[in-house]
Amino acid sequence: MTVPSPRRLTHANLFVADMERSMDFYMSVIGLDESYRRVNLRAGFLTNGNSHHDIGVMEYGRVYAGKREGTGKIGLNHLAFEMENDLDLNRWYEAAVAMGAHIHRTVDHGNTHSCYMHDPDGIQIEVYCDTVKEWWHLKTGTMTTPLDDWTPGEGEHSTEPMYLEDPEIGRMEEALLHPVKTTHAVLIADDFEACFDFYTAIVGLSPLSGGRDGEFCVLAGRLGAPSLALFRANAGRAPGFHHVALSAWSVDDLKASRAALADAGIEVEAETDHPSRYALCVTDPDGFRVQLYADRPGGPGIDWVAEDPETLLYLV
Repeated sequence: MTVPSPRRLTHANLFVADMERSMDFYMSVIGLDESYRRVNLRAGFLTNGNSHHDIGVMEYGRVYAGKREGTGKIGLNHLAFEMENDLDLNRWYEAAVAMGAHIHRTVDHGNTHSCYMHDPDGIQIEVYCDTVKEWWHLKTGTMTTPLDDWTPGEGEHSTEPMYLEDPEIGRMEEALLHPVKTTHAVLIADDFEACFDFYTAIVGLSPLSGGRDGEFCVLAGRLGAPSLALFRANAGRAPGFHHVALSAWSVDDLKASRAALADAGIEVEAETDHPSRYALCVTDPDGFRVQLYADRPGGPGIDWVAEDPETLLYLV
């Protein structure tokens, strides 16, 4: 069977040590705005209008502490891929299960139907579809409502897309950085071949560059833009989550932010000035890498195969 392809990666959800500290960082430094909080879960969600959230932070110690499969410490909770509509999500679920995927949790979040599973390296993945377009009517402010179970396959399945085609993007001028939206994530794969097979056959992403036998691969969703990059683990690259990437407004805007970061004493782990793209990588209070990048209009484009993998790691 062939699974329907997700449109794109939409968010990263992180287990953090202190929700308030992380929320402050992602607002004042990264430049996302608070969308809503779930106080019973010690969780906060941030966006600038692109979707219900681009980054989620969940305070690990007070609520979770090993109560869920696949969780055990501060680190990446999950990466999320958005399906076109409810029908595609249900078709995806049926096909993924038929191919042997272990989907350990299905949830009705109110504004989404979501399926959760783990890749061969143990990274948790969410595949979901939105169930309402105007999510802010359901997800705003402080929430305490419980999550509901959801059973795939039940009821009628809508073919109407519930995402916004042209969302209004906000800009936090007082922040140091100014993102447009979350676009992709980078993972260092311990079992590279198995992860390649999982993300192509089970999740439904398509190779843009690189492949199963190489040092890396760049994978895209239905929209054709990179959603995930996998790098092969080696002595210098420890397996796991490397970074989440957000597009910025322009190269000039991002370079101005570089100066603002320096003035504020925020260390930049990597600055990549390439003919095709300018990128900055910073770390949050828990050590998660966050990249902001802007492509140069009329630039040559990235020749993924020709680039040195160590350069590419901070370029993609």
